[in-house]
Amino acid sequence: MKNVVLIISIAAILPFCSQSFGQDLDSLILPTVNGAPGDTVIMSLLLHNQSFSVGGLRSVFYLPDMAEARFIDVRRGIDVEYFGYFNFAPFTDDTVGVTGIASMPPLQASPLPIGNHEIAIVGIVIEQTATPGAMIPVNFLISGNYSNAISDSSGNLITEPVTIDGGIAVVPSVGIDEVVTTPSIFELKDNYPNPFNAQTTIEYSIIEPGYVSLEIFDLQGRRVRELYDDYILAGNFSVVWDGRTDAGFSVASGIYFYRLSFDNHVIMKKMNLIK
Repeated sequence: MKNVVLIISIAAILPFCSQSFGQDLDSLILPTVNGAPGDTVIMSLLLHNQSFSVGGLRSVFYLPDMAEARFIDVRRGIDVEYFGYFNFAPFTDDTVGVTGIASMPPLQASPLPIGNHEIAIVGIVIEQTATPGAMIPVNFLISGNYSNAISDSSGNLITEPVTIDGGIAVVPSVGIDEVVTTPSIFELKDNYPNPFNAQTTIEYSIIEPGYVSLEIFDLQGRRVRELYDDYILAGNFSVVWDGRTDAGFSVASGIYFYRLSFDNHVIMKKMNLIK
């Protein structure tokens, strides 16, 4: 399988040593997102590190079934400003490799602190032939030496974190007999579930390329999370909010607002988090 060959190009970049330390509290996570055949969904690569500040990271994940979905885009997550070096290599239709180095010499960036972090954002197209009700897996590649690894800020430790695979739950497309209101520029749908506890899904539609911002605010109008802020292609998108702030802290129960901005247009809706 070509994926094994591609890991070698990533491993050569990082100044990790070969010593391995098991850290049960550290994990790399790919969440589950929802989307219909033909949709483009957004999946985040999440790092949950509770053992030490991270100075370097390497991760490889892939789509086992290219007939069902394919990667089309990969971008920096909201927390990668901590990394002095950041690169996606390889990035193909079926494999994404992410490499980041923070405080290792001669780089001066601070290490990624203990907490929960969004490392990368990946766009995935669900093929028109995908079967509604199916689950399309997105799996971490675990073959080879240290396919997925994190290092502390000194670069002297390496740990193979727990990897939690994700997937895409294929939902039915809108039937021809259903009434659909197509906005002139973009559409923001009601999040689901709502109220929610652990996580909720937000879907939106963009009918032309442009810069899009999707943000979460509390009742006082303070921004608690930026889910997306970048140039995006036209399409239908889905993103999951896990009830955490930009800094990785869980928010309290209550009413929150999510706002979608595109060009000079803004839509805001309300959601309820219950713990």
